[in-house]
Amino acid sequence: MPVRCPFAIWRPGPLEKIGYEALGLGWRGPKRGDVKHSAEGEWAGIYSVLDDLNRRASWQFTVGYDRIEQHYDWDVHCWHAGDVDDDGGVRANIDFVGIEHLGLAGTPLTPSQIAMTTRLTVWLANQNGRTRFARYPAPNVSGWWLLAEHNQVSDVPTACPSGRVNWVQVIEILEDDVTQEEVDRLKALNRTAAFFAQMATKAANGQPATQAEKAALTFYGQ
Repeated sequence: MPVRCPFAIWRPGPLEKIGYEALGLGWRGPKRGDVKHSAEGEWAGIYSVLDDLNRRASWQFTVGYDRIEQHYDWDVHCWHAGDVDDDGGVRANIDFVGIEHLGLAGTPLTPSQIAMTTRLTVWLANQNGRTRFARYPAPNVSGWWLLAEHNQVSDVPTACPSGRVNWVQVIEILEDDVTQEEVDRLKALNRTAAFFAQMATKAANGQPATQAEKAALTFYGQ
């Protein structure tokens, strides 16, 4: 199983800025989602933060305007989301990959950045045996890759990624291959309280239902 992305440029970060050996969590492990961050700057700022041994911040990937750079193996535990406990059912620094995106607060990701970050998400999910996608929060269901914002998982308040990610577009791209099997699976899940709780949470957060979820809801007259 490759730990370095074949379509990313390798630009390593300091090895001193990874892992949680002191907490008994080790250095590496499988992932089940990614956190999409806003870098709030350009490449020079990225390298300045990444290489600063006094700054407790590290992440696996940076999506620029023309390329993706990888700084650590995807399975390494990076310090990107300020979250190592299991509040909310996830330990983001342990369970999720950190992906920074060049740009500034309030500036949407460019079409090329959307294309690159979704391609990277698909590749990462495949490395972990996951082929379906859902916005966090969602149950940790086998086969599903979760997508989060920094502000959803951090133990410290943050605006990141500052409204830059067009989640409707991202999910639509990822779900281009929605199959009847997936619709049928969601219909079955629809019968459970967990499904309706998930739909209520998404509605409260202003998150649209996926096409497969809409099909399942329609099937049951919701």
